[in-house]
Amino acid sequence: MREEIRNFMDEMEEGLAGRQSSLPMIPTYLGIGNADKYRKPVLVIDAGGTNLRAAAVCFTDSGLEVLDMVKRKMPGRKGAISTNTLFSELVDTIEPMLDGIELCGFCFSYPADIQPDRDGKIIAFSKDIEVTGSEGVLIGESMNAELARRGKKPLKFCVLNDTVATFFGGCSSLPAEAHDSVIGMILGTGINSCYLERADQIGKIAPAPYDMVINIESAKFKKLEMKSFDLRLDENSALPGDAWMEKKISGAYFGSNVYYALLEKCEEGIFDRAFRERLLKKGDIRTSEISVFTEDPYGEDLDGLCVTAEQKEAVLAVAEELIDRAAYLVVCHLAAVMEHRDLGCHRRAPAIIVTEGSTWQKFAAMRERIIYYAHRIIELEQGRFYRFFEVEKSNLIGSAQAVVSCLNGD
Repeated sequence: MREEIRNFMDEMEEGLAGRQSSLPMIPTYLGIGNADKYRKPVLVIDAGGTNLRAAAVCFTDSGLEVLDMVKRKMPGRKGAISTNTLFSELVDTIEPMLDGIELCGFCFSYPADIQPDRDGKIIAFSKDIEVTGSEGVLIGESMNAELARRGKKPLKFCVLNDTVATFFGGCSSLPAEAHDSVIGMILGTGINSCYLERADQIGKIAPAPYDMVINIESAKFKKLEMKSFDLRLDENSALPGDAWMEKKISGAYFGSNVYYALLEKCEEGIFDRAFRERLLKKGDIRTSEISVFTEDPYGEDLDGLCVTAEQKEAVLAVAEELIDRAAYLVVCHLAAVMEHRDLGCHRRAPAIIVTEGSTWQKFAAMRERIIYYAHRIIELEQGRFYRFFEVEKSNLIGSAQAVVSCLNGD
């Protein structure tokens, strides 16, 4: 077994046991339920980094029907607001949809500590959202307090993050063919994954009442070799020492990885002084720039950074090496989950890897290498079978599926 897979599995097992680990392995208190049997309208809220979406949806014989939906900018994006203002604006958004609603799945794309009753305690906001006094506040409880203030009935809330919503979106949308269990993966601005764990393996909350989805928080994995340019990026990041795996892979950091690797190549004399001056003047490189450059390196010059064909070839070599490294780590962490849970043992019943996120969808070179390494490592070396699967509107579908699944767990 490859060292990276073994290391990830070790950290998973330590995190599940509640021992020291770079992987938090957060219990979601969500099992798998049959949403098709619930035919009443369900409210879903998707609080993202830029936008807030809310929808009334209903499960039907043909899938999920969207009855009503609104989209607006996320509160707190244009300046600091109070916690009371946040929940007032959230209830303003959903109030016109509340007729006949009893359940609400709340996809909260910020750090939160999920409680046994599936409420979520806010740890912090990020992504340029400012809400003062929000730390430690319970989301569902606060929403119901605002509803009560307006004379409305309370809702049963289920708070989950976007990775878990992607998992449940996949569970709800899979075609009727044989498959093993599901893994949810987000590869966008960040990286994360989740999967269904056996109750007897979740020692940190023993005795766990049922098999439940575990939010791995894969970004935080730290049993990794850090090269000198990785350490430079880490030192100059907002959170030094944190999220080492994310800093090697995700859309938020990958372009910067290339930038610092090129700086190191300049110091080694691979590039001339003029190139180094242009690089320093540029200040950083965006992941989207690398995505475009790798698709057409001889048509793009990274905003004038490369002035000769030789420089383009040298930059492309650095970028491709880092893409290869990132794709390899993505696949190793998926392989570790499959090995840990013994998934995908039969070709006719593959594990389903539900994927979402801008890096997966838009960074073609990264996606191609992930597909290559998945075949090489998971199928050829491990002898396991899998299928990548994408779901449109996975956050909305998954949030609805998750809150309905709560009915089976209670």
